[in-house]
Amino acid sequence: MASLPGSLRTMLVALWFIFALLPGLSDGHSRSIGRRAHLKNSSPPTKALSLCGPNCPSCAFSLSTPPKLSTPKNGAKSRSLSKRVLTKPEDEDFEGDVESFLVSQYMRADWVPLDDQGLSSALFKELGNKNFNMAVRDLWGCASVVVVSEKGIWMSHIWENPSFGREIPPNRWVASEDNVFINTVLKPLAEGNERMPGLAQFTQPNGAFTAEYKPFAYIFYPSTSRNDLYDRAYTARISGISQKLQQLLRLSVPPLIYQYDRSGGDFLSSKGKILFQYEPNERVIQTKDGPLQQAVNRIWLENQPMYVHQRYWPAWPLQRSAGNANAKRDNEPSPTLGTPGQC
Repeated sequence: MASLPGSLRTMLVALWFIFALLPGLSDGHSRSIGRRAHLKNSSPPTKALSLCGPNCPSCAFSLSTPPKLSTPKNGAKSRSLSKRVLTKPEDEDFEGDVESFLVSQYMRADWVPLDDQGLSSALFKELGNKNFNMAVRDLWGCASVVVVSEKGIWMSHIWENPSFGREIPPNRWVASEDNVFINTVLKPLAEGNERMPGLAQFTQPNGAFTAEYKPFAYIFYPSTSRNDLYDRAYTARISGISQKLQQLLRLSVPPLIYQYDRSGGDFLSSKGKILFQYEPNERVIQTKDGPLQQAVNRIWLENQPMYVHQRYWPAWPLQRSAGNANAKRDNEPSPTLGTPGQC
């Protein structure tokens, strides 16, 4: 019998919601250790707008880290979720249903922790020989910087309030003071804080974001707030973040900047979220020197039907699977660096 994407989505959402209401079910793996491409056809906000911060009712609802569920061991269609290839909307389980695909991936993601005091936060993970997902949520006005390379992923969450703006009576939004932006965004990006590992440490020799591992940077920020003066100030701050990243990182291209729909979404939808996927053993290709294992990573924004980032590369020694045909090459020279690819 053909699968029913709508029914699958309902089942996945219901399962996630049940687990979200049960305390203590997170597997505990998430921890804080320390160009412009505007989206087309973005729907206009459909609800009252408010500054996104720890005191925002919508944001406060999900300050606790969502649970990460294990891949189901039984049940129809579960086997394709465990294949050693990166899951995508075109898989049999989803039949092109992007929302069902994204919900299934968020159920198994390590989430960037959110700070209830308004600090910028981030999660870093090295790309080894195990596949994983990572995600950031509560993008209803907040910003996110994502840095990815062939060796690591760094995803962040930057509160709109206090870092970018504040509200003054009667219901007016104004830009934050320059020193607030510097101390809550620009300095932590480089030096870190108790909830954000600074990027500078990953630019040291053999660091995850040195030039040999080809880092790319992305900045995500909200669509219009209907306040032109405030929006111009926000956009200027995004330019400041871009400049800071170019100072910190050896980027081959400037940071790519995307806008998302400020109206956000509910806790159990893909709106207001960014997904990162990693698979170290996506495929093995035959070369004149023998089999070569290739790794891949992707980044998805909200419910867009196409990823915003995809990259294949010859797996580095620590990314190769035990017993793989090219594992014997670990003692040979490092593989030729790959180039960004789209498919």
